[in-house]
Amino acid sequence: MSIFCNPDPTLLRIGRGAALLAVALIAAQTAAAGDGHFHIGIQAAASDAEPEIGRVFHNRTQAVPAGLGRTLRDRDEDSETLTSAGLLLGYRHAFADGRLLEVELDAAVHGGTARGLLPGVGASSGRDQAGESWPYRWRFEKDRSFGLTLRLGGSPAFLHSLLGDDSKLYLLAGARRARNSFSYHSRGCTLESGCTDDQYIEGGPHWDFYQTGWTFGGGLEIPLGTNFALRGELRHTQYEKHRWDRSFPDIAHEFQLDLRETELALALIWRP
Repeated sequence: MSIFCNPDPTLLRIGRGAALLAVALIAAQTAAAGDGHFHIGIQAAASDAEPEIGRVFHNRTQAVPAGLGRTLRDRDEDSETLTSAGLLLGYRHAFADGRLLEVELDAAVHGGTARGLLPGVGASSGRDQAGESWPYRWRFEKDRSFGLTLRLGGSPAFLHSLLGDDSKLYLLAGARRARNSFSYHSRGCTLESGCTDDQYIEGGPHWDFYQTGWTFGGGLEIPLGTNFALRGELRHTQYEKHRWDRSFPDIAHEFQLDLRETELALALIWRP
């Protein structure tokens, strides 16, 4: 099993910025008592995840001279519903004109699996001979993630009669770091003369890796009594492309994963 972790220095800058913002908001609360509040909450979400897998296969084997030097490419994608649940901690500052600015950290665990088939490229009927790019049944999963979100909004007058005076409408933007996994199963022949059933080889490698995503969207918050609120959000996250290598002496074998998600999230918030 191979594990690839692509460190992202951008997250360090985001973390420092979030810490500075939190200090600034706390200072604002000190200067204007009652204008800022910490909150905690629980959150559940369902997302439409769309992983797209690309593969580049470059044949360098001398055993199949007819295909020597050929570069074969194929792609596949899937759209599946993934779920998540987690905890959150945030701080909100309310301005005199009714606007709000909020910073929030959250952590989540995920469930659900996306599956697909890289069809393979080759001249044989099964595309599973030496020098060909074999069919791969692939599998993608999200394990856990954490995020930083900024919200800017207010309480427009038209909401007051519909949902109460303390209802809020806002835009959001943020960053997300997710630990994901990818695996595949393959079956193919490495002999130039072809294989009998017991000569085929099978493989099932697995990779764990991290991806950074950028999120934008909007939300609505409805008060539930004095200290509680219900929040609903629609968010879209585009993750940075993740590339990795699965090369051997006689072939160059590279993968690329492009991931995007559209998510509907509900949270119950408590502000002491």
